Amino acid sequence: MAAEPGDITVFYRVTDTSDAALLDEVERICQEREHGLFVLTGSRPNGPEFMPAQQEGERQQPEYQRLLTIAPYLLESDVYICGPGPWSESVLHALGKLHVAKDHIHLEEFSW
Repeated sequence: MAAEPGDITVFYRVTDTSDAALLDEVERICQEREHGLFVLTGSRPNGPEFMPAQQEGERQQPEYQRLLTIAPYLLESDVYICGPGPWSESVLHALGKLHVAKDHIHLEEFSW
């Protein structure tokens, strides 16, 4: 994918970094190519959400709003999702709440 520095932001969602396959490689590639990288760590809340559970004292926001807070250009972007089915569905649900155009969403599901 041809991109200029700053054109790509990667969100890597894991319970903790010890569970993050290829994280060193993803970090290296993002640094070399000047792409943004957010490693979202923490337990999942009870329910269908994909973002880490909100911390005590954190301003409570709907998940789709939290996503837009950390990715302000999301509505003008193509979104590539790669993950297991239920997790991917929760990302799609949040993108639907934001009215992201379906032709801007690219999905690759996997399972184990």
